[in-house]
Amino acid sequence: MAGEPDSAPQTNTVSPEFDDDSIAEIVSRLPAKSLLRFRCVRKSWRALISNPSFVKQHLSKVNTNHRFNLLVGTRPSQASVVKVDDDGDVAVTQELKYPVTSDFPDFFPVIYGSCNGLICMEFEMGNIILWNPCTREFKQLPQPELDGREYDFVSFVCFAGFGYDSTIADFKVIRATKIYEKPTTLQVFTLKTGSWRTITDFNRIREESECIILREKQGFLLNETLHWVALLSGAEYEEGTLGIVSIGLAEEKFQVMALLPCGRPAPNSPVSTSVVMVGNSLFVYHEFGIWLMKEYGVEESWTEVACISPVVLPDQHFNSMLTPLCICDNGEVLLNHRQALGVYNPEGKTFRSVTWNCEEYSPQCVAYVETLVSPLNCIGGTAQVKVENKGAKMELLSL
Repeated sequence: MAGEPDSAPQTNTVSPEFDDDSIAEIVSRLPAKSLLRFRCVRKSWRALISNPSFVKQHLSKVNTNHRFNLLVGTRPSQASVVKVDDDGDVAVTQELKYPVTSDFPDFFPVIYGSCNGLICMEFEMGNIILWNPCTREFKQLPQPELDGREYDFVSFVCFAGFGYDSTIADFKVIRATKIYEKPTTLQVFTLKTGSWRTITDFNRIREESECIILREKQGFLLNETLHWVALLSGAEYEEGTLGIVSIGLAEEKFQVMALLPCGRPAPNSPVSTSVVMVGNSLFVYHEFGIWLMKEYGVEESWTEVACISPVVLPDQHFNSMLTPLCICDNGEVLLNHRQALGVYNPEGKTFRSVTWNCEEYSPQCVAYVETLVSPLNCIGGTAQVKVENKGAKMELLSL
C-alpha cells in the first residue's frame, strides 16, 4: 500500500540435515581427545563414539593424518608426552602417570611397542599391560608361564614386541625369555584368546644364525612385522656382522631380514646402533649416520641420508647414549642425548635443547597415535591399517 514503508525481505533459514553416515564421516576427522569430551554432551554422541565401526573409521583417519606423539619414560612412575609440530617445534606437552604402580619404586617399566594407539608395557616379573594413554583405559594381561613356572627374578626378557595381525583381526604380544642356561623361549599372546602359547621351532632357527639382539628389547613394527638389530655370528657371517632380524605377526617365523650397510661395528665403538622407520621405510642409525632402505628387504637399496656431527652435542663423553627419536618435516632430527632432549639441524650442524625433566640416563620411548581403540576388546584394527604411526617421519627403536 502506498505510503507504507517497504517491508524487509524475509528469508527462511533451514538447518541442513545430515544422515548418520555423513555425521560419522565428519566427526571421525576430529582428534580423539575432542571426541572424548563429546561423550558427556548427549547419549547419541556417546553411542556414536563407542560404536566399533566408528572406532575403526576414526582409526583409519588417524593413521593417515601425519600426527603422532612420543611417549618417553622419564621417571619410574610416569612418562612425558613430546609433540613435534610440522614446522619442527618440539615441546613436552604433558606428564602422564602410569596406570599401575610397581612394587619396586626405582624400577622403570619396559616398553614393548605401540600399535593403533595402544602401548604394551611390562612393569616387573611378567606384569604386562595394554594401555591407551588417550582414553586412559588399560588391560592387565595374564602372567606368562615358563616351563610350568611363573615369571620371576631368575628369568628375563631377551626381546619383545607388540602389533596387530590383520589376518585374524587381533592384537599380539611377542616376547622371548630365558631362564638360567635353558634355551630361549618365544611366546605369543593374542588378545582374543586371552592366553599365551609357545613357538616351538624358534631356537632351531635362531641358533642357525647365532644372533644376539642388541641393547633394547622393544621390536620395531612395520607392515605387521617386528624388527630388531642383532649381532650375527653363524657359519655364513663374519664375526660381528650386524643385521636386522624380524618376526612376522601372521607367520610368527623368526628370520634374518637383511644385513646392515655399516657392516661390522668398529672395535670398542662408543656409538649405538638403531633400527628406525620413516613412513613405510626402514632406517638404521649407526656411528652418527642415518641410512634408508629404499626397497624393503633389499640390502642393496641402503642409502645414507643424514649424518650427525658429534662435536655440537652437549656432552661428547656419552655419545653411546645418543638416540634419534624422529625426523621433522623440515629435516631436523629430534635427539635424546643422555638426559638431554634436543633438535639437531643437519644443514647448519647445530643443536638446540628442549626443556624437560628426565631421571633416566637412556629413557625408552615409543611413538603412538591418539585413538579411541580400547585395550579391553579387539576392536581397532583393519586390514588396510598395517603400519603404526604411518604418517610419522621417523620412529626409533634403539638396539
